[in-house]
Amino acid sequence: MYRRILQQAGFIQFGQLQFLEAKEHFRKGHLDVRELISLCPLLLPATSTFTRCHPPLHEFADLNHLTQGDQEKILKCKRFLISYLNEIRSTEVANGYRDDVDTALLKLYAEANHESLLDLLVSENSCLLLDSAPWLAVLYLD
Repeated sequence: MYRRILQQAGFIQFGQLQFLEAKEHFRKGHLDVRELISLCPLLLPATSTFTRCHPPLHEFADLNHLTQGDQEKILKCKRFLISYLNEIRSTEVANGYRDDVDTALLKLYAEANHESLLDLLVSENSCLLLDSAPWLAVLYLD
């Protein structure tokens, strides 16, 4: 019960764009990081078996709903997500769903044309090729 309260507090902080506080609540509450990834449509691989908690930890359908379509706020949320996923990808937090984490991170990097994309690609990673290739193709074929 305590973990769930921390997770919910994290989403409240996240919704207020208070990312440092949100991260701390997510960490202390042992949040399944896929709950956070699922706020960005299409980031989870098509093969992911993840379903959101029931009852829900938050009231947000996705980032667009959370930010009321404010593109600047969406960008801030995605920057936080990139930072958070990069930070946890080699830790116990990603244990068991490294494919989901690395694939989501690759998609975020590709979408933002992020400088760390190549580092991720040349390092040992668990990105799912079939799910990742279209995101890379869009980036490099434009």
